[in-house]
Amino acid sequence: MKLFPININHHNDYMNTEYTQLIQWNRNTLLLVESKINYCLIYTILTDENQ
Repeated sequence: MKLFPININHHNDYMNTEYTQLIQWNRNTLLLVESKINYCLIYTILTDENQ
């Protein structure tokens, strides 16, 4: 199991998520897609196995 930090820059923004999906884009990249009421956010999560 790998753990890595996720920083949230907008206070209380995570409270309005209607739908969230985590997608493995390639070996070292994950995409976190959040559907909000009026917009969509896409976070890129890079995983480095050397850390």
